[in-house]
Amino acid sequence: LAILFGLMILAHIGAVVKHAVKDNENLMTRMWWPHVPIVSVFPLLMVPVIWMAWNAAPSKTHTSAPQSLQTSVTQRTSQQHSGAFIVDHAASEIGFTGVHAGNDFRGVFENWEAEINFDAANLQGSALTARFDPASAKTGNAMYDGTLPQADWFDVANHPSALFTSTAITANADGSYKAIGNLTIRGITHPVGFDFTLSDLSVAPVTAAATIIVDRLAYNMGQKSDPGANWVSQEITINLRLSANPQ
Repeated sequence: LAILFGLMILAHIGAVVKHAVKDNENLMTRMWWPHVPIVSVFPLLMVPVIWMAWNAAPSKTHTSAPQSLQTSVTQRTSQQHSGAFIVDHAASEIGFTGVHAGNDFRGVFENWEAEINFDAANLQGSALTARFDPASAKTGNAMYDGTLPQADWFDVANHPSALFTSTAITANADGSYKAIGNLTIRGITHPVGFDFTLSDLSVAPVTAAATIIVDRLAYNMGQKSDPGANWVSQEITINLRLSANPQ
């Protein structure tokens, strides 16, 4: 910006010279104070130009920033990279399993997103948020896939998304971790807690695995068609398998 400003000053001075020499039009007579020689101010105009260009140019003798600035930059960089992760959707999956009429079924949510901020040294500042689209639930079974979006199950017309937001993350004695938070499905929110494991945080990508047990009747899923859980298991298991890289 300093160099650009200096060039703009030079361009304006050049324009005045051009009008005076080529167009025989002395613009300075209406731009300057009477009885003050115009030529005498040219050296003064060049002072800020030279000064800005000199300070803007790289200097071999001034390669390090002041300590306070370096500390500030280091702190900001540390904060940005200490816990934030970018999820690799292609290598991750949010799925679910259950039992229907004595047969196991399995499905996945094709549309979902997760925000992970995890720092083993700062669990109080760590957080996990996952949002998934119930309409994207697919099992590969046409009957299941046609039933799940209906009003008695996910009711996607009125509740197009489900959400988990952590409220606390703690460490377990075996090296795993526990996440406590709120899970919202069909507009109904209940507290949930689950354990999860992490791979070596110093080696990217970092993988996480977790299993969440959900009581479908607590979320009024299948409350009308199967309130006694005679056909579909009352407990549905949500499986999280995430792969992420430090941001």
